Amino acid sequence: MVTLMILDEDGDLHKDTATYAEFDSEDDIALVRELTALTTMTKAERQAYLNAGTAARKRVEQLGIVHPDENAVIMSTKKYESLIRGALCQLDEFTHQGYTELQEEVARLRAEIDALKGDLP
Repeated sequence: MVTLMILDEDGDLHKDTATYAEFDSEDDIALVRELTALTTMTKAERQAYLNAGTAARKRVEQLGIVHPDENAVIMSTKKYESLIRGALCQLDEFTHQGYTELQEEVARLRAEIDALKGDLP
């Protein structure tokens, strides 16, 4: 398989996005938080973090998304982009589910209010 990648004059990387990794069974949002923390640490913070060996850190390494060491964080752009897409889809699902639950609760409360109004003299 050949992937076309173009680095333009602004430093923006353009690439063929025909295939993406899937992390459907993962909590993509938690993994994105982990990567955000990892990529914003100082060298000393990163060393302490690597020594701590959290479960989320181990998971992003197992998935091949990131390969951190004390000097740098090497990230798979393909897997990172897939993770971001998955996190956005999960957020959309959570938002839609929450909105649906709120609509149902509002309908229930309106019915309850109407019933109480009917009991008034």
